[in-house]
Amino acid sequence: MYDISGCWTESIAITDMNGNKEVIWTSPLPIANAPANYNFTELGILLNHYVPEMKGVIAPTDSRMRNDQRLFEEGKIDEADKEKTRLEVKQRVSRKEKEKKNEQIENPLFFNKTESKNLFTGEMQSDFQLV
Repeated sequence: MYDISGCWTESIAITDMNGNKEVIWTSPLPIANAPANYNFTELGILLNHYVPEMKGVIAPTDSRMRNDQRLFEEGKIDEADKEKTRLEVKQRVSRKEKEKKNEQIENPLFFNKTESKNLFTGEMQSDFQLV
């Protein structure tokens, strides 16, 4: 039996039945200029890190390749918002064109499309369930 204690913003310790306590995790120190980096830790920033050498190595659909994400990471919030809106509009137009032509719309790889009744309006609606 062990006692696990601590706070996710500071540290986590484990104590065994003999009272031996060991700190097993300590919150990382903030990076330089943390407020300008959304107070992310170094790991948080590196999760979305992108360098041109990654092209062809990571999937082209990886979020690190998205123009809106890159602009946001560079602090160009207004430009990122415009780019995201542009992409969403483009996707909606493409989907409507495929529906008009009765073309097959790609099925998501990890979800199945289902129909269910909206509990508030009673209307049928499309949903996606995890496979």
